[in-house]
Amino acid sequence: MSKFRVLKSIICATSAFAAILSASALTAKAAPATSSVVTTLPGNGTANSLAGITLSLDNYYTTNINELGDDEQAANKQRKQEAAEQEQPKKEEKKKVSKYENTGIAVVEKYVNVRKKPSTDSEVVGKVYKGAAVKVVKHHGDWVKVESGTVKGYVAKEFLAIGEEAEKVAEKYGKVTAKIQTETLRLREKKTTDSRILTLLAEDEKYAVKSHDDEWVKLQIDDDLEGYVAKEFVKVKVSFKKAISIKEEQEAAAKKAAQEAEIRRQREEQRRREEAAAAAAAANTSSSTSSSSSSSSTSTSKRPTTSKKPIPTKKPSTTGTSSSSSSSKSGSAVANYALQFVGNPYRWGGTSLTNGADCSGFTMSVYRHFGISLPRTSSSQAGAGRSVSLSSLQAGDLLFYGNGGGISHVAIYIGGGKIVHASNKKDGIKVSNYRYKTPICARRVL
Repeated sequence: MSKFRVLKSIICATSAFAAILSASALTAKAAPATSSVVTTLPGNGTANSLAGITLSLDNYYTTNINELGDDEQAANKQRKQEAAEQEQPKKEEKKKVSKYENTGIAVVEKYVNVRKKPSTDSEVVGKVYKGAAVKVVKHHGDWVKVESGTVKGYVAKEFLAIGEEAEKVAEKYGKVTAKIQTETLRLREKKTTDSRILTLLAEDEKYAVKSHDDEWVKLQIDDDLEGYVAKEFVKVKVSFKKAISIKEEQEAAAKKAAQEAEIRRQREEQRRREEAAAAAAAANTSSSTSSSSSSSSTSTSKRPTTSKKPIPTKKPSTTGTSSSSSSSKSGSAVANYALQFVGNPYRWGGTSLTNGADCSGFTMSVYRHFGISLPRTSSSQAGAGRSVSLSSLQAGDLLFYGNGGGISHVAIYIGGGKIVHASNKKDGIKVSNYRYKTPICARRVL
């Protein structure tokens, strides 16, 4: 009820009450002084009824005031509700914080220095290479205090993408992987359940992600195989390299130099063995020829004699044989040697264990360290040594994979259901479950 209507009702009631009072006064004056005055009211009431009229008016007034209060309370409640509804989006906006709010990603040409104090004159305690990430602990003007790996210090803000900016470039610089969340997952040729199945992927195995949307994830399985899996069966994660301290960088450089020196030494030793074997073979051939010639000359002046047959020599093989110096090497030794190069890069056509190799270049170079020569391609290596069943695998065995069109990938079994292999450009040389995709066959060359 509006205020106007309430006031109007009160005024009318008051006027009526005044009129009744006036009538009562006139009646009282006209009556004799000695007589009992009984005031007659409309409706045959008595003067005692006046109090009832007053009470009714009071109740009427109170009721309408209460009604007015209820209306105002309802209006106030409505206004508060509308204000709360308008305020809600603002609160939600405040609550929406980037998951990279405290993450900084190095967006630089090569690396940015981590310093002991927030000053370019301060000591360098580490480096954050391009694409590596740090935890932002505190903002300090144009600098941020960071932690990453074993490194703690300060980095200039201008070289880091932080918060929303980091979120925008996370998948560009980070390593995006998908972990299989079901026992066996089908890898398909296209983004549809009607598409051809390329292979089966093992549970808990991680694969490099090339792209993804709300329903499908495109995976890079190894150097020659990629395909799609349903997103509901995998967990996609972005990870980053960490900062490296000056000491760690020096140790890594020394380790790489030592590996390269050892590889050069092994190659030189292999070259000398091959040269020695070739020289011995040539000497034996020459000796046999000389002996045969001498026997022939003698036989012309004496009775005929039978010359000794030349001792056959074996030429170095290129199909999975080894020299005597390395034949005693165990499969475990092969596996352990191969594991030294985990983390090094993949390079198509490469054979360097330190600077980059493809799958067959990796296996070939590992076995060459033990004096065993393997063919250059994975399909050719599948003919080396002897066949073994997948239930009888031993460390050092070669495992072969394909995508329906023959052998296309090779790895070294290291035991415990694991392999080491040069996987792909994103992952490099890595350790995987030997059933990271369906193996075709295995060979033993030791």
